[in-house]
Amino acid sequence: MNTIHDHFLSLDITSQPFSRIEEMINAMAIFKELGAVIKIEDTGNAKVTIAQTRDVHTGGFQSTAVNGMVLLGLLDAAMCCAALSHLESAHCATVEMSVKFMKPVLGNDVTSVGTVISKSKDLFYCQASISDNLGHIKTLATGIVKSVAPSSHLNAKRI
Repeated sequence: MNTIHDHFLSLDITSQPFSRIEEMINAMAIFKELGAVIKIEDTGNAKVTIAQTRDVHTGGFQSTAVNGMVLLGLLDAAMCCAALSHLESAHCATVEMSVKFMKPVLGNDVTSVGTVISKSKDLFYCQASISDNLGHIKTLATGIVKSVAPSSHLNAKRI
């Protein structure tokens, strides 16, 4: 089963527009299951949206707040997709991520906005946030996404 943390994305996107990347990622089982949709705004900027939250998205213990695991996945996906928009061949992995949960995320829709803030030869320094409908940031993440060789994930061992 594919999960958001199976970040060794192996998409051949050479010379393909962002819509092709979006189509491939939106077809992933985890995106379908969560009702998440990716939109790459332009090079270095991506949004991941869940338009209608359901019970599977909420925190448990009778909470209506979106579960932290779901938020982490949205933040991570937004950063990875922002990095993917820079790559000729889409192979990347999140190598570091730091998250600050500042306030509960409530409401029927949740959007994570990811941006590449700096890059080197094979590293993308990214940030992503989730805000409420008034633009107040509720969750903030920073991370490093690494471009990897096309076949490096094929030999990776699962632990």
